[in-house]
Amino acid sequence: MTHTVDVGPHFDALIEDTVSSGRYADVSDLMRDALRLWEEHAPRQMTDEEILEAVEESRRMGGDGTPLHEAMDRIRAKLEALR
Repeated sequence: MTHTVDVGPHFDALIEDTVSSGRYADVSDLMRDALRLWEEHAPRQMTDEEILEAVEESRRMGGDGTPLHEAMDRIRAKLEALR
C-alpha cells in the first residue's frame, strides 16, 4: 500500500540526507523504522476494563480514600513546615 505524506522542507531534507548517507536503503525503509519506533513509544489508551482493574488494585492496596488534591495539599504543608 502506498501513501503520500507532506512532511515539510525540514523533514524532507532530513529524510534525503539520511537515505543519502547509506543508513537506510530507501525512504520506505526509513519510514518503516520511524513508524516502529513511534509505535513502541506512543502512549496507549487504557481500556475500560484496565481502568477498573487499576481502581480495584488501588483499593486492595489500602488507600484511605483521600482525594489526590487533598493529599497533595498535606504533602505541600509538611514540606513548607520543614523549610
